[in-house]
Amino acid sequence: MDLAAALDVGSNTLRLLIARVQNGRLRPVLLDREVTRLSQNLIPGGNLDPAAQERALRVLARFAGRIREEGVGRVFGGATAWARLAADGGQFMERVRAETGLDLSLLSGREEARLTALGVLSGLKETPDRALVVDPGGQSSEFTPLEAGRPGEGLSLNLGVVSLCERHLRHDPPLAGEMAGLKAEVVQALSRVKAAFAPAPELALVGTAGTVTTIAAMVLELRDYDPARVTGARLTLEQVAGLLDRLLAMPAARRLELPGLERGREDVIVPGLVLVQSLLEEYSRNEMLVVDAGLLEGLILAGLPEAGSNEAGGA
Repeated sequence: MDLAAALDVGSNTLRLLIARVQNGRLRPVLLDREVTRLSQNLIPGGNLDPAAQERALRVLARFAGRIREEGVGRVFGGATAWARLAADGGQFMERVRAETGLDLSLLSGREEARLTALGVLSGLKETPDRALVVDPGGQSSEFTPLEAGRPGEGLSLNLGVVSLCERHLRHDPPLAGEMAGLKAEVVQALSRVKAAFAPAPELALVGTAGTVTTIAAMVLELRDYDPARVTGARLTLEQVAGLLDRLLAMPAARRLELPGLERGREDVIVPGLVLVQSLLEEYSRNEMLVVDAGLLEGLILAGLPEAGSNEAGGA
């Protein structure tokens, strides 16, 4: 079949995947990504920051060029929490269409959760009988149950690493009181997750997207990001807590010297670690399984009729 492309226009990171679907499996041809922090200083109901819009448009123009160069036949673009929260989100999507030719679909929180779970299933070699897929984003986090290899109805919370960072962390490195406030907000939000998806001994936690995969890359000390090594990694509570303590002892600029940390995440990785650590603690789990696949793969699998069988789980 012709090449297909997926665009994940996220609140913190913009990502492009160009792939083939062969025998029900995605075969990546090209991956591109850049941190633009599109949701910088975004207040729900407010407008997108003009400088952030320009950064995002430059990256999307580059993505559009790559799509044309590869001769891609089908393109599936998803706009996430920033578009749901910003008063001018629709206007920016129209501007993207006018200036780059890329069409973006506004994803609801539940749709984002479902598509992410589909993508995660495509990346798992073995699917746990019961699992909770966790996708911490820039402005929202999605939580989706998996039962017997099928995604259930997910939950989306306005709980993102960018917004958490901007609300709580005023000093570099953060003060103890700032960290306490951040932790309290995360734990309170996770009470809603526990109410929706009750902890159980057999429930596995599966993490995806930039925050979780970056933590895995840092734990693995990867100088060059390797999806094959990240997928299947297991983050232990001890590793997450130890990495958080280490980062809190240094300013953001010094964190970039550590292997695995992508530029643009040196500040938001702190609330990301707090979220992952708190989730492990609240669910009394010692580890989280990491999968590199997620929303990008889900957009293609859900969008192509010949890949529809993947909704049953696995690929």
